[in-house]
Amino acid sequence: LGVVAPCPAHRGARGARYARGRRPPLSPRHVPSRLDFATNSATDIDKPGRESMTKAIRVHETGGPDVLKWEDVDVPAPGTGEALVRQTAAGLNFIDTYQRSGLYPIALPAIMGNEGAGVVEAVGDGVTEVKPGDRVAYHSAPGAYAEQRIVPSWLLAKLPDGISDQQGASMMLKGGTAQYLLRQIHNVQAGETIVIHAAAGGVG
Repeated sequence: LGVVAPCPAHRGARGARYARGRRPPLSPRHVPSRLDFATNSATDIDKPGRESMTKAIRVHETGGPDVLKWEDVDVPAPGTGEALVRQTAAGLNFIDTYQRSGLYPIALPAIMGNEGAGVVEAVGDGVTEVKPGDRVAYHSAPGAYAEQRIVPSWLLAKLPDGISDQQGASMMLKGGTAQYLLRQIHNVQAGETIVIHAAAGGVG
């Protein structure tokens, strides 16, 4: 848990100062409608107007690790409210294996992965949260196993200099889960006792 996979063509960059995001963290089960797994399907990827090619890990059928395929995919220019991110690391999570195996059904083919980190290369109209050159991380945006990808800008959190890309990519989903449990499922109050299991499930 917390293992990250550096994107092979990129090894990180330095960037901007940290600025707290404007929106509350997502629950671990929330997936933005603009970036569902179907958006990464072959029918959408092959639409005209895509501007560049990149590499990504896709699955065309459910199964074990052997169904993961390293493939060329098209990347669009960022639209309104979107950013193009050159990824330097992708988080690996238990939910990825559930989606790959078919335990959690997703539309196929699909680019795997739910969290990552990298550098903003371009932004679409109306984007105010980030700018080109910013180091960022995100979670709950399917399609993280890619060297480049489009992410809604409001999902991106700027990384401070003291946090590496690998750390950023590995902590977002876990941190979002912790926030969800401690502030949304139950807002912990002074005097309450919390038990944190040493080994229990995907975030323990």
